[in-house]
Amino acid sequence: MQWSDQAIILQVRKFAEHGAVVTLFSRANGLYSGVCKAAQSKAQRGIYQPGNIVQANWKARLEEHIGSLSCELDMPVAALVMQDARALSGLNAVCAMLPLAVHERDAHPQLYDAAVMLLEHLASGQPWLVDYIRFELCLMREAGYGLDLEQCAATGARDSLVYVSPKSGCAVSASAGAPYHERMLPLPAFLLQEQPEVQHSAIADGFKLTSYFLTHWLLAPLGRSMPDARERVLRMAEAAV
Repeated sequence: MQWSDQAIILQVRKFAEHGAVVTLFSRANGLYSGVCKAAQSKAQRGIYQPGNIVQANWKARLEEHIGSLSCELDMPVAALVMQDARALSGLNAVCAMLPLAVHERDAHPQLYDAAVMLLEHLASGQPWLVDYIRFELCLMREAGYGLDLEQCAATGARDSLVYVSPKSGCAVSASAGAPYHERMLPLPAFLLQEQPEVQHSAIADGFKLTSYFLTHWLLAPLGRSMPDARERVLRMAEAAV
């Protein structure tokens, strides 16, 4: 069995003298690992860096085998963000969060596209915190824990949506949520419609929203905690407020 696909390198673990076991997230084939015998060689070390976008070629005699892997570099994201501590934190968070939400060898093309767009913004020096929050919402949706932000859970209204219920994950309007506002989570407006400029306080509210549901819906049932890489992004976002 074999396939070729665009992929994001997530993890590289040393194997033998110059080799590595490489874990990647591919668009059409999902989360895969493979052995690359020359990944740690001087000539190829720059390709096999977490966060890089590559054209991956995987093959094995049987589908259940770990298989062998070779990659050609499409975008050297790791090298492009290496001198930017903030962007490097974002890259590390993407690589840490993706394996938590997807099963091995299940394709999630929408999540892949969201991750690639985020990595491209990191690599080009564009503002990326809003994209990161949208990436986490996509990650939860693909894992089966999507939030319903289309209409008020109490009234069905589609305007004045300013809260999210921590119990249902559904949007709540200002009037319906007012009596319970202390128990509600904020719903930043940029998640409902594109905005030319997003305030730092709204970004902080976005992280508060995704942090709650990632912790309580995705990670806690699995007995897991938030990856350190993602916690560093959160602290960075909080410091900017």
